[in-house]
Amino acid sequence: MQQKYEIQNLQKKVSRIKVSEASDTLMKNLKISAMREKVLNKWQSLKAKGLNDKEICEILEVSRASLYRWQKDSIPKSRAPKRKRKPQWNLTQEDEVYRLRLENPLFGKEKIHALMMNKTSVSTVGRILQKLVKLKKVSPVHMLTGYKKPKKRRFFDNSWAQRLPKGMQSDKQGVLVQIDHMTCRVGDKTIKHFNAWDRKTKINVADVYSRATSGCAAKFLDEVIKEYPFKIESVQVDGGSEFMKEFEQACQEKNIKLFVLPPRSPKLNGGVERINQTWKIEFYNFRDDLPENILQLSDFVKDYQHFYNFDRPHKALDFLTPFGYFFTISSNPFESHML
Repeated sequence: MQQKYEIQNLQKKVSRIKVSEASDTLMKNLKISAMREKVLNKWQSLKAKGLNDKEICEILEVSRASLYRWQKDSIPKSRAPKRKRKPQWNLTQEDEVYRLRLENPLFGKEKIHALMMNKTSVSTVGRILQKLVKLKKVSPVHMLTGYKKPKKRRFFDNSWAQRLPKGMQSDKQGVLVQIDHMTCRVGDKTIKHFNAWDRKTKINVADVYSRATSGCAAKFLDEVIKEYPFKIESVQVDGGSEFMKEFEQACQEKNIKLFVLPPRSPKLNGGVERINQTWKIEFYNFRDDLPENILQLSDFVKDYQHFYNFDRPHKALDFLTPFGYFFTISSNPFESHML
């Protein structure tokens, strides 16, 4: 009787989740439909002024096929597959996973799979646990241990920041400038060191702050723009909170594209991660005269930044300095304000 009652509760919760998801999808479709109606109105207005479809498409940045398709129906059609994947387990297996997890709240899918005597696969046990967590039947392990807090998922709908497209590379200076921060110890004080690294020229801009907030990151962006000898077209960052809110707003105001790396992909940020290591080894670990005061430390940081950009040879640049390489590839060499 108890099992039947629990199954009924599960079904009710699933139905509520489906209604909520349907509501979100409806709102999203309404926004897209309103945007398409607005574009169609502009299309008709420009057409009345005598412009042809080719000229209109260039102005609106929309293909001719899309305009005629939206004219027939501006409401987006569902892209969901007709045959959706169904759970590959039965209620008996789900009940057993649920029972074992209640008896062993800290066990993961591998241990529960072993207790089930291999009646199903490890991945299937994991999917059942995900379902039970989503329905709040069981608690995630981190909520019981307190060791790890799950990161909030970052959404990119209608925001300036966008997920870094797969395979996107920087082909010239100022494209996909990598920005990151690291935590360092100077004496008894903890400081936040920000680095910007250009993939093409290897030019580095650095500074230190007492905290790693989005406001500090926005200030650092101003400094990066000021000190780089070329225009910054786009930057790439990891998913840290310091690169949200004020930093994202600053990028939008300055018309700098902001690309966010997918989770667990440090290799895509390898350049700035490597220069973080260079700063730790050659600067923070090597110097014993660094002041704890942020303003005084910033002067020391700028001195080493100048050495890195103008005096330190780089093997990747055929042993030229970053600015020496920049002057060789620049069509209009000039004396930088960083000299």
